[in-house]
Amino acid sequence: MLGELMRVSTFCPKAFPGVNSALTNLSEVVAGTVHSNENIKTDCDLLILGGWVDEYQFILNQVKDKPCKKAVWFTSSLGQSGLTPNLIEYAYLKTILKLLDTDLLDFLFVGGRKIYYPLRPLHKKIQLLPFPFNHQKYAAFDVEHKPWRVIFFAPKTVYKNVPNQLIALSLAQQIRPELDVHVNNIERTYYSLITDIFPLRYASHGWLPDSEYWQLIGSSACSLQITYAEVCNYSAMTSMAMGTPTLLSNVVDWIPHTRLNRNLIVGRFDSPEHIAEKILHVAEDPDHYSDHVKRMITHVAQMNNRGAIEVIKAICE
Repeated sequence: MLGELMRVSTFCPKAFPGVNSALTNLSEVVAGTVHSNENIKTDCDLLILGGWVDEYQFILNQVKDKPCKKAVWFTSSLGQSGLTPNLIEYAYLKTILKLLDTDLLDFLFVGGRKIYYPLRPLHKKIQLLPFPFNHQKYAAFDVEHKPWRVIFFAPKTVYKNVPNQLIALSLAQQIRPELDVHVNNIERTYYSLITDIFPLRYASHGWLPDSEYWQLIGSSACSLQITYAEVCNYSAMTSMAMGTPTLLSNVVDWIPHTRLNRNLIVGRFDSPEHIAEKILHVAEDPDHYSDHVKRMITHVAQMNNRGAIEVIKAICE
């Protein structure tokens, strides 16, 4: 942590849990940072608006004469655009670029190198802001990892990568009946159609307090977080901070290329059979990966935290 060298105010609507996680981590890592999802505060050196909603354009016009610098943090990989009408995320990005041209915005922060490098040539005000992560707060939930226990908490929104993972769990359980699957109320969603066709025995969980949710993750042998849309994936970082090996897609760009990591990366995430093979391989012996993923996340967090501090310090000083 830095001393109180700067005052940073961040805001994000509650509807964006991933961006809120990013900004919460930023407030825990960078001293002088206060995050809210209720009020926008302009009494600061730097105001960061997370994600994008149309109201931001109105707000930026209102506060254009405030002395604070203003930024938007666009954390998406733009992969979700294929799931939304009219490529809406690209429309948002076009709006943001116009605001940079008119100086209503001072910066566009981009999380994730895979999206930063294509965007970097578009405007001199675009900067990479590494995803910070306060990994130390999860240490208490690093408990015994039970072989064959797999956790998959799917998003409520219907994503086409979720059925592949449910089918993969069904295939894996047919091979290893002792596979102990934990999910989050999928029987109350469209996803129940998948399990009606592909048999799957699972324990279903409703909303869990963080401590109980983290305890469940920390005791699992394997976590599934295979998405082609989320560059950062804080859920995966959280699992690995507890020593729980986590299956990821190759969209994630923060995982180093090592032999063990190759077993965690699902290159063919459109193939339930391929995912099932990965699940069976990892869930049988989680201790083979536990210390490795904890060390990896510690390294990633230290590098990202240092990078985020340097970016904000350079702007505010």
